[in-house]
Amino acid sequence: MSDKLIKQKAALTLSAAKQVLAAAEAEAMKQRWPVVIAVVDDGGHLLCLSRLDGAQHGSVDIALAKAEAAVAFKRPTLAWSDALTGGRLGVLGLPGVLPAEGGLVAAAGAAALLD
Repeated sequence: MSDKLIKQKAALTLSAAKQVLAAAEAEAMKQRWPVVIAVVDDGGHLLCLSRLDGAQHGSVDIALAKAEAAVAFKRPTLAWSDALTGGRLGVLGLPGVLPAEGGLVAAAGAAALLD
C-alpha cells in the first residue's frame, strides 16, 4: 500500500487527557462549579471522566454527549445554541447536534467539556 493512501494524525494521549482533566477540575473548583468533566478522543470515545462532588449524576450522560457533539462538528457546542438563538431551527434536525454550552474542542481534535 502506498504511503500516500495512509495519513498519520496527532492523537491525544491518556497522559495529556489527564492533564486536560486536571486543568478543567482546577478551574471548576476555583469557580465552585459542581460539574462532570469528560475528555474524549477525536472519535468521541471517552478517555477520562470526572464527576466532582455535588454534581448531579444526570450530567454524566450530558457531558459525554457534549463531548461527542463538539468533536463530531469540530466546534464548541455553544455554536449550535447561538445558531438557535439566531433563528436557525434547522440545526435541531442535524444528527448528533447538542445545542448546549460547555462542549469545547481542544488539542488534537479531542474535546473536553463541563456540564
